[in-house]
Amino acid sequence: MSSCPEQEWTNAKVGDLFAIHGATIDPSAFPAEVFEYYSLPAWDLTGGPELATGRSIESGKTLLVEPTILVSKLNPRKPRVVLATGDSTHRRCASTEFIPFVAKERDTDLGYFRWYFGSPIFQRRLERVAIGSTNSHVRATPGETLHWSVRVPPPHEQRRVTAILDTLDEAIRKTEGIIAKLRLIKQGLLHDLLSRGIDQGGQLRPSPTDAPHLYAESPLGTLPVGWAALPLKDACALIKDGTHLPPRRVDDGPLLLSVRNMQDGSFGLTPEDTRVSWAFYRSMHRGWSILEGDVLLAIVGATLGKSAIVPALPPFTLQRSVAVMRGRIGVVRSSHLKLCIDSTLFQTRLWQAANQTAQPGVYLEQLGLIRIPCPSFEEQERIEVVWQAAEARLASEVQQVIKLRLLKRGLADDLLCGRVRVPAPEDAKV
Repeated sequence: MSSCPEQEWTNAKVGDLFAIHGATIDPSAFPAEVFEYYSLPAWDLTGGPELATGRSIESGKTLLVEPTILVSKLNPRKPRVVLATGDSTHRRCASTEFIPFVAKERDTDLGYFRWYFGSPIFQRRLERVAIGSTNSHVRATPGETLHWSVRVPPPHEQRRVTAILDTLDEAIRKTEGIIAKLRLIKQGLLHDLLSRGIDQGGQLRPSPTDAPHLYAESPLGTLPVGWAALPLKDACALIKDGTHLPPRRVDDGPLLLSVRNMQDGSFGLTPEDTRVSWAFYRSMHRGWSILEGDVLLAIVGATLGKSAIVPALPPFTLQRSVAVMRGRIGVVRSSHLKLCIDSTLFQTRLWQAANQTAQPGVYLEQLGLIRIPCPSFEEQERIEVVWQAAEARLASEVQQVIKLRLLKRGLADDLLCGRVRVPAPEDAKV
């Protein structure tokens, strides 16, 4: 790729290249027929169509007879663009929330224009002409788009731009697939770590079926010999809940934090955080304070069960909807306590212990009775090493997909407006 003047590009109007397809169909008139149906929910879920019977598709739809680029006219600040190629054996139809662009010439590179219609260049114009009563429900005007000017690169450059962006898209899809698999693997790994543990050789123990002599029955079911199934009140040196809301808030003093500060297993500050007076803080924390490494657990409301470990922070107190726990020295490590809390078994028992009201919650006495599996302190450390390796692998793939998305976004903008050119191979130049 190289930077060079926009030579060989031509000017055209969208309407010179595309028509808006106008044929309609009522799929419900064919209740038993299976359609390839392009809808906004299907796009949001899979990026493509779904197979649906006519009886399940309400109202009239756009009938797709030839390859069509579908561009969502609803809320254009969230681009939704899909190329319906016509490869399916089923009849195809699309929601009328899509603008159906059909090429006027057979040699138009639909792959290139799929990228163009989804680019910020085109989508920003859609936003400017969108109409509606609220920002969340605005629609672009289809007919106006046909009058917009577009800079069109020569065919060989269109093909190469399409190939580059398609390659990036495929890399993103593959990485997202790896991330989905790793998340499933982590779910199974957590169960195995808390029911089989890691032996001194750094390996998962054989299953109870393969090595029954390594296991014994416990209140939590079958656990490795030597493990305890301790209630939290015995495993923890501290179990406290947060404070009632203070009589007033101040500009300078300890922070008052809440479940809002718990995001994706981490805990941090937000711009909305408020403060309480030192006098109020001392009255609520007589003889104890929240320390780095303590484990937080949401115990009230829809976020019941959400957890985080306290990082290094200035002094703070918590709202009452959050409990703070500290493992007993030599019995439970903070990392192990957090793993146990996040397990399906603990979460199930936590919700079973909660009062079943519109605002579910669990009292500290009930929380303290929930048991967790406790291997030796040394084995908890081995478990943590294995878990951290799994988390690091997942985090690496997540960072990779973020980088690929940023690269695609920047490169697409450069390639589709001609700031960066893709020269033809020497043997393809005329």
